[in-house]
Amino acid sequence: MNRHAQRGETLIEVVIAAAIMAMAAASSMSIANAAFKTGVQSRERTEAIYAVQDQAEKLVHYRNTLMESGVAGTMFTSGNFPCSSSCRMSADGRQFLGGTQTYNGRYVVSITRQAEPSGSPYAQRFTVRAAWNDVKNHASSSEVRLLLVDKRGGSLTDCGVVGC
Repeated sequence: MNRHAQRGETLIEVVIAAAIMAMAAASSMSIANAAFKTGVQSRERTEAIYAVQDQAEKLVHYRNTLMESGVAGTMFTSGNFPCSSSCRMSADGRQFLGGTQTYNGRYVVSITRQAEPSGSPYAQRFTVRAAWNDVKNHASSSEVRLLLVDKRGGSLTDCGVVGC
């Protein structure tokens, strides 16, 4: 019988095993960190979309309020849209206010009026945009483009846009 039979691991085997475990742990941490950042970015984009949808719904409410009040054909004139560049809707959706709206202290939301399609007073394009700095401190944005039509003022072909 061999009196000097090996009992236990050599130092090199222990070091190699520890290095393999450290690399596996570092890879797991890297994957977990990337998954966390992706989750945060998804949450941020979802919150921004909610803020944009809120302003877009108020814009549609404004159009419906004007239609109910009998403002046919003049819905999108400068008197009803007093802002020269970007605006925001009031909390009750009854008027435009100058400047932008900040949601949750980080999403800056604005409404921009585009040129009237084919010069029609019965249709108007709007862009509702949210901008913020994401978890990586990069500028991000989400936007919705709307084509609102005042159908009481003329036929759908009056707006000069296919599908409006």
